[in-house]
Amino acid sequence: MIELKFQLTINRPLDEVFGYASDTENLPQWGGGVVGVKRTTSGPIGVGTVFRLTAKPPVGPVVYSDYEYTEYERNRKYTGVGEVGPIPFTETWVFDSIPGGVGIHVQIWLKPGGFLKLLQPFLRLIFSVWIRSDFSKLKRVLEAKHAAQPA
Repeated sequence: MIELKFQLTINRPLDEVFGYASDTENLPQWGGGVVGVKRTTSGPIGVGTVFRLTAKPPVGPVVYSDYEYTEYERNRKYTGVGEVGPIPFTETWVFDSIPGGVGIHVQIWLKPGGFLKLLQPFLRLIFSVWIRSDFSKLKRVLEAKHAAQPA
């Protein structure tokens, strides 16, 4: 198993950051390789909400996967499970209101199986770089939305 931990700060209000980050339909705007997301369950976002993701990796065919919330506490925390290609993962996002914005703590557990277990050091590096890039873009997108709004 590969465990990754990340922290970031976004200079926007908690309800805005949580609402945007926890709505997986926003993922194509900041998630690398994700080209489409469709919610496949009805009702408000919460435990049991499922999204169907379409991703186009740098090489190979388009990949489809499901992502489901297994824990959801509005403006505080969510946990989801899904797959990145053949690798299942679980991730937990925790949001804290801090002066001037929001602190986000993300923990991800990737569970490569079969021959992919042998590639864990390489996968750890690749996923760390990829996810850091995604989080930088998430921060830019949310903070730019504020900068673009008239005073």
